[in-house]
Amino acid sequence: LVAQRHFESEADRKEVLLQVVTAYLNILEANGARSIRYAIRESSAEVARVTEAFAKTGQGRPADAERAAAELLNRDSELLEADGQADRASAMLARVVGLDQSARYHPLDNFVVPHLIVANELSLSELLTVAVLQRPELKAQQTAISRSLLQLDSARLLPFSPNVFIGLSAGGFGGGSNLVAQPVGSSPFARDQAQFGSFANRTDLDVLAYWSLQNLCVGNRAMIQEARSHLRSARWEETATLEQVRKEVSVAQRRSAIRYAQLEVGETSIAEATEAFQEDLARTKSNEGLPIEVLESLRLLERSRLAYLRSVMEFNRAQFDLYVALGQPPADMLARPASGVISVAPAAVDNEDSEEIR
Repeated sequence: LVAQRHFESEADRKEVLLQVVTAYLNILEANGARSIRYAIRESSAEVARVTEAFAKTGQGRPADAERAAAELLNRDSELLEADGQADRASAMLARVVGLDQSARYHPLDNFVVPHLIVANELSLSELLTVAVLQRPELKAQQTAISRSLLQLDSARLLPFSPNVFIGLSAGGFGGGSNLVAQPVGSSPFARDQAQFGSFANRTDLDVLAYWSLQNLCVGNRAMIQEARSHLRSARWEETATLEQVRKEVSVAQRRSAIRYAQLEVGETSIAEATEAFQEDLARTKSNEGLPIEVLESLRLLERSRLAYLRSVMEFNRAQFDLYVALGQPPADMLARPASGVISVAPAAVDNEDSEEIR
């Protein structure tokens, strides 16, 4: 029972650590999104400045300047919303860790990067094997089955197991009479003396054994059936726990693989969106393109950066979920030769905004 409670406590500890990691990843994503929106807001301000200058000189339409100004106001609103999301993520992290929720907490990471914890080369069967060996929930169920087996053996052996009492006593022992007599020739006024003596050592060993039957063996049979019921229940719980572990590992492994594949797509999308925005902005500054084109390119760049940020954070969450689903195994159980290096697009968090996210 002590071993079972120990494994259950270990499972609760791992779950709490996962909650802390998830809360930290949330605050990191919120600050990353704020940094992206801040950079997009600065680019939108540049577009608004250029279109307003063209409108004042008559080289551009006032409607284009008004559209760019409205876009800038929307960016200001989105930046305020991003601040609010960062505040909520900070409060959630403080609640999970047990800190002051009125304070504003910031992550130490200046950049959002993928964290590869479990190698992609590991197959699902290997991961399931690791989980079966490492998950404390399964170990708790195994100890519960062992405990039920011991209870069943105890119930079966109870009618044939005597209750034994053993007593041992030793010491000196003497006896005599309560009659008194006076010595011959003594004075009539002499004090009477009791006749008491014959002391000797003694040692007694007492052994008592008896057998008991509960309600003429009917109660013993009920105890055996109850122990068997507990054993079947423990085995069913072990099966249910095993299926839950398999589900968690397979889902986390699949999520991790999908998010890993999205990283390369996100990097390519950011590179093309950045190039398109720079070309449209250059054409707008030279009064060759329409402001609506550069605004659309700016929106596409924002969506690409935010999508890549979400892909990275979801990949990290999936990796941590998979690591906990495996029972947080030691590194040597997950070691595999590296097949490549994950490249990170710098567009996730701009260098200019490192002070904002720090």
